Amino acid sequence: MKKEMSAVKWKFSEKDFEDLYKNEMYDQLIQLSEENGKLLYDLYTRKELEDLRKSIKFGTLLTKYFDRLIKDKIQHIAILSVGKLEGYLELLERLRFTEEQDRMVKYNARHSGTKHLDDIIFALETHGNATQTELSKILGLQASTLSEALKKIRLTGLIQVAPYGKYKMYSLTDDGIRYGALLRKKKYADSGPEYLKAIEILNRYIADESTKEECLKQLKANLNIEGQRFIGSGDKLSFFDLDSKEYEKVIIRSVLSKQSNSQEKIEDVIFIKKCPGWNGPNSNDNNLDRVGA
Repeated sequence: MKKEMSAVKWKFSEKDFEDLYKNEMYDQLIQLSEENGKLLYDLYTRKELEDLRKSIKFGTLLTKYFDRLIKDKIQHIAILSVGKLEGYLELLERLRFTEEQDRMVKYNARHSGTKHLDDIIFALETHGNATQTELSKILGLQASTLSEALKKIRLTGLIQVAPYGKYKMYSLTDDGIRYGALLRKKKYADSGPEYLKAIEILNRYIADESTKEECLKQLKANLNIEGQRFIGSGDKLSFFDLDSKEYEKVIIRSVLSKQSNSQEKIEDVIFIKKCPGWNGPNSNDNNLDRVGA
């Protein structure tokens, strides 16, 4: 149970429904229920689906134990049933209100007639708060064009501006955050699975020399697919030779790709150099060993 608690978002995770009930700590039981109900709804509205899934699973486990505890009397069952009905009614009303807000913010944005509105909102939703200079670089818009668009968008209530030193920092309002989320949802629906967008973002960071090194470093440290490891030039690896029963340390010199005419598929080829005699990246290629990945 403790392992499960550490993996989910849950308020007062150290408290237990059963213990609170048995000790007649009803105020805390009410607080625990209300605050975690709000937490679950917030996870849903923020689309934090993985955290939501784990929290629902954990919460369901807790409430099932509690259900068994209080279902010894008919009046307890009656109160619990009415409480569940109230929960459904409150949730559906919130969802209905959320959908209504989405429609209103979408209507206001569409009827503002402001050019580049969607691009600017999505840039702030993706990159966070930004100055006009930063937005101009992200969007590739001229300063005069962007300045005019920002003035008009402020009138819609989707963005706000605040002084930041000698600059002005633009950010999304609550309505802007809502509209940005709608734009992101539409973009994913139009462009296919979400992982394609993630790949697109990674490619952009890798192509940028200022972020390439750190991006590749984090990929190597965190990417793990069924025990496989992301490797690149300069990495050190160890191989175990079954014949000699010894480990051999090598350094990746380069990773290439070639077209196999017979199989018509890409085959990765890794060139490595043994560590003991390695003299750096400019050493003689004749000393390299070739290994097919």
